[in-house]
Amino acid sequence: MKLGLLNALNVSGRRPQSAAVALITNYVPTTLRNDITGHVGLTFTTVAAITISELGRWVVSGNSQSHTISLVKWSDKSVVASAVVATAGATPGQFLYAACTPVTLLAATYYAIVSTETSGGDQWYNASAGNQVVFTSGTYSGYCYSTSTIPNLVDGGVAARPFGPPDAKYTS
Repeated sequence: MKLGLLNALNVSGRRPQSAAVALITNYVPTTLRNDITGHVGLTFTTVAAITISELGRWVVSGNSQSHTISLVKWSDKSVVASAVVATAGATPGQFLYAACTPVTLLAATYYAIVSTETSGGDQWYNASAGNQVVFTSGTYSGYCYSTSTIPNLVDGGVAARPFGPPDAKYTS
């Protein structure tokens, strides 16, 4: 029994990190804002089928709220996965992830990842020039937002400029 537990642990005594890879491999933030109550995020098209296992949000210094991150299939605006990311005490300047029920995204399909935000609440980054992301799997399209519910998401379509940004981790 001890051997089985030891086999499941790495040398440090902790469970091994997930083999999942982040969709966003590089991010350059620009202007902060917090003036929307609703959803902000990004849109992308998958190149191949991938399985999403974690959803995340970029943490800004001073963030302290919990945010629901949703993965949305654009064609019918259905939420295919979600997770709550609690930013209180998190390290700023990086993504913070939470596990979601794994979901396989179809190849060549348009999706959005959005974070729930509150006007006057935690800050997030604007979709402005210089606010760049680099994707590992898929074609990044642009920003999206809604000042109400997810079915009312608007596609901003400005390449490489996300709101937030939210992110996801996947395996092929």
